[in-house]
Amino acid sequence: MSVNLEQMSKEELVAALESLSESTRERERTLEEKARLVHELQVHQIELELQNRALREAQAEIEASRNRYADLYDFAPVAYCTLDTKGCVREVNLTGATMVGRDRAHIIGLPFLALVRVQDPSLFWAHLRRCSDVGAPVVSELHLSTARHGELDVQVVSAPVLDAAGAVVAFRTAFTDITERKRAAAERDRAHASEQRLRARLEALDRAGMAVSAALAAPSPGSTRAVLQVIVDQTRALADAEYAALGVGDDPERPFEPWVYSGIIEEDAAKMGRHPRSIGTLASVICNSPVRLTDLREHPNFRGFPDHHPTMTSFLGVSICYAGERIGTLYLTNKRGAEAFDVEDERSVEMLADRVAASMEVARLRAAEARLFEEARSALRARDAMLAVVTHDLRTPLATIVLGAALLARGGGDKRAETIRRTAERMSRLVDDLLSAATIEAGRLMAEARPHSAAALVQEAVEAMAPLAAERALRLTSSAPAELPEVLCDPDRILQVLSNLLGNAAKFTPSGGEIRVDAIAAEGHVRFAVSDSGPGIREEHMEHLFEPYWRGQPMRSPGVGLGLYIAKGIVEALHGRIWVESEPGKGTTFFFTLPDATARPARSIEQVRPP
Repeated sequence: MSVNLEQMSKEELVAALESLSESTRERERTLEEKARLVHELQVHQIELELQNRALREAQAEIEASRNRYADLYDFAPVAYCTLDTKGCVREVNLTGATMVGRDRAHIIGLPFLALVRVQDPSLFWAHLRRCSDVGAPVVSELHLSTARHGELDVQVVSAPVLDAAGAVVAFRTAFTDITERKRAAAERDRAHASEQRLRARLEALDRAGMAVSAALAAPSPGSTRAVLQVIVDQTRALADAEYAALGVGDDPERPFEPWVYSGIIEEDAAKMGRHPRSIGTLASVICNSPVRLTDLREHPNFRGFPDHHPTMTSFLGVSICYAGERIGTLYLTNKRGAEAFDVEDERSVEMLADRVAASMEVARLRAAEARLFEEARSALRARDAMLAVVTHDLRTPLATIVLGAALLARGGGDKRAETIRRTAERMSRLVDDLLSAATIEAGRLMAEARPHSAAALVQEAVEAMAPLAAERALRLTSSAPAELPEVLCDPDRILQVLSNLLGNAAKFTPSGGEIRVDAIAAEGHVRFAVSDSGPGIREEHMEHLFEPYWRGQPMRSPGVGLGLYIAKGIVEALHGRIWVESEPGKGTTFFFTLPDATARPARSIEQVRPP
């Protein structure tokens, strides 16, 4: 519509403008509403697309889960199947089909008991009935036999499947192969039983060994037969045999002697006559120990039983040997509770035979030792008796000879009288040495220890030795300071020690040689030394010097080799020590020590036996 604005009045123009503005605003509102609706539709469309995508993803995940479940169900290591109430297979996984050994398509609808052989079908039906009755999963064990896998032990777990009314319509069942576990359990049980048997056998073996050892080690054992009887009785009990015997000897012409048996009463043994000989089956054990037979009568060397002999079947023979020497032979027959003796019986008897052999050898050595000890005691008693005769019958006449020879020499100056006196004094010293040695050997040497001057001991010993040294053209010197501490000793005994050492030095030092006596203070004791310029002592003789009656080198004067042995016994009785240092061609020095009297109280000391 065309409007002539020039013809319109001012009021009309204003009204027209207002109408136009209102129309414009209305159109703008309409456009905004349309734009808003379009935006909402677009947003809603996006939301729908997102929801559709999520649904598709969820559906894909559900399908993947279903596939994974199918794979898990089919390839699970456990056989799964669903059985109806009549025991027929409604579904089965691949593991179940493999266990049965059939194709899965040919299993569905068949009775489970037609596919496998159950050792006890009643247990299968009892399992399903219990699952139906309790309405919850139940567990049982069955033994199956399948075409592919043979004998199987399985654990069966069944859970009921209920319909809408709550009635049981099927059973979801899992079969787990526990054959290896059952075998391991059975093996464990067998090992435990074997361990118990072995422990019982070892305990029985220990008891048998202790009984035999006690019989052999008894302070006053009975006869050899009594000891062998203990061995036979213990062996019979160890192997649980009805009869047992032990024979000593291998001469086929002579009966075993001794022959000791167990399980046969004396009257029956007497009726059988003499003891058996090493022939037939009995001899085969001696040559081929051990011998184990189910029936000894079937042995190729069986010779038959004598009259009145009890019936014997199973047999075990074992030799008793020590260090390769056969001591005797054990025979066992008629295993109680079994057809024959087994390897464990054989090993047990062999172990006991080894113990018996060792015990018998120990007993033999003890008996020999006892005999030697008794012989030694007899020799000691004879020696003591001889020494008693020597002291009683020789000392008094020797004293008379010495006194008479001294009087003759003093009165007429006869050199022969002087020779007699010296010879008698030497014989008297020999008697004293024998008595001293016997006292030390018997452990009865008494030494009364008291403080005494060390320097005075050296001076007195040198003065006593001076005439002999002058006679043999020997230089005799000494060094013993007066300030030396007193020593704890028996002066007479120590003078005997010094006299023995100086006498030995004089024997081995050539004319013109030197003998020297020294004494010096040391920590807690005083050390004495007697040195000579003689030929010295060879190294191989050093360890024997202090042994009684040992004479390793030629001597200038007679003697029996007791001087150093007596010196050692006296010094050690006084808690001192004696030793020697020597080098061939450079002389010898004997040392001994005595306790410092200022460090130890005086007391009486008894030497039991010098080491």
